[in-house]
Amino acid sequence: MRHGIECWTFAIARRRFTRMQLSGVLITHQLSDEALGWFSTARGVVDELVAFVDEDRAAPDLDDRLRELDARIINTRSPAFYKADFAAMVAECRGDWLLKIDYDEELSREWHDPRWREILEQDEFTYFWVPRRWVVGAGNYIASEPWWPDWQLRLFRNRPSDIIFPKQLHETMQMTGPAGYLRTLAIHHHDLRVASRPAREAKAATYEKQRPGGGLGFFYVYEDHELPELPLPDASAFAPGREVLRMQMLSDEEITQLSINADAPPTHVPARGMFWTNVTLTNGTDRVICTGAPFPVNFAYHWLDTTTGNAIVFDGERTAILPELPPQQTANFRMFVTAPAQPGEYLLRITLVQEQVRWLEQQGAESTHDFQVSVIAPGSTGCQPVPSGSLPSGS
Repeated sequence: MRHGIECWTFAIARRRFTRMQLSGVLITHQLSDEALGWFSTARGVVDELVAFVDEDRAAPDLDDRLRELDARIINTRSPAFYKADFAAMVAECRGDWLLKIDYDEELSREWHDPRWREILEQDEFTYFWVPRRWVVGAGNYIASEPWWPDWQLRLFRNRPSDIIFPKQLHETMQMTGPAGYLRTLAIHHHDLRVASRPAREAKAATYEKQRPGGGLGFFYVYEDHELPELPLPDASAFAPGREVLRMQMLSDEEITQLSINADAPPTHVPARGMFWTNVTLTNGTDRVICTGAPFPVNFAYHWLDTTTGNAIVFDGERTAILPELPPQQTANFRMFVTAPAQPGEYLLRITLVQEQVRWLEQQGAESTHDFQVSVIAPGSTGCQPVPSGSLPSGS
């Protein structure tokens, strides 16, 4: 009997102290001197670095650079990076968890606090949305949607049967199970800083040709908009217990205690044009409101036909409530909106949604604001300048 107890105790202790293994995943054909430094630092975060190299496009010195990182090199061939065999790549990784980092990306400083690995030991989540900052010159990043927080599914369990892999450009991998949202563990994306404007314009044009209407080329020509910037943050006081943003389901009564107020948007905008408006959120509840797990709350919008009242665009772009809004507080946020593809007269309805639960307007909360907006053909006269505004306190 004593032997059985000892075995049981040993098994419990082993589970407690067995460290989850983490594979870093890099898909690339190049690695600059600067990127070599980023990945040298990242190599201390992961237990193994698996580099999938496009051998048809690989730079001559790439293998040598990867060997400096003690990376496991696997040669691949793909007509485009988004058509790669992701399932086969995941199968090559030995870790319990995978962290995908692109060749022009750097991990924020918080990843170098070893305590962050505690979140991998929990059974609560199968994957995490990681916030990404688009870095521009002078150590700044764009502090506005959609460039921030630009959630990326980059940290996930190594369970290929639970993953639906992307099949086209800018399609996000999907994974079954509950997701977590990370607060400070971020990725810094350097493409806007290191690539010239002509190179980025060419990339935007290529992406739009490959996926018309979904090329997301605006990300790469950010200079076309007057956007707020902030310095890249120093490492925060990392707290494992607070790292995952939390948001439980709101009750009917709590929904009625949330209210929004929005600045008027431009009265005329081009089809598929982007603009921002400042939105004030008042939290009259006794709990924190945020974009968190398992039921994130976001700003969103509908575009309605002014004649029929029918929804032309129902699921508008989301704007995260980040940082969190404490109980009994009010804060301003800069909300991101994209106009419909077809010119016409529309009603823009700004509202709130709790993902996977409901649109808060369904509960009769003071969570909507309506504005008349004329959407006109691109290049037409009559478009108002899109106000950028100052950076609100909630961003």
